[in-house]
Amino acid sequence: MKYNVVFFSRTGNSRRVAEKISKTLGVKPIEIIQESPNFRDFFGYFKAGYYSMRNKSV
Repeated sequence: MKYNVVFFSRTGNSRRVAEKISKTLGVKPIEIIQESPNFRDFFGYFKAGYYSMRNKSV
């Protein structure tokens, strides 16, 4: 059976976990990349909360 490790990480925590899991399974991790809007800065944290509370799609 073939496994894939697919992840999205805003802060880097999920990236570290995905890399450890993929290393154990012997596969390359696949990152989901966010094109827009950018949630990586200070204001992005609040913007992400707004989108979440309003059930908006990103």
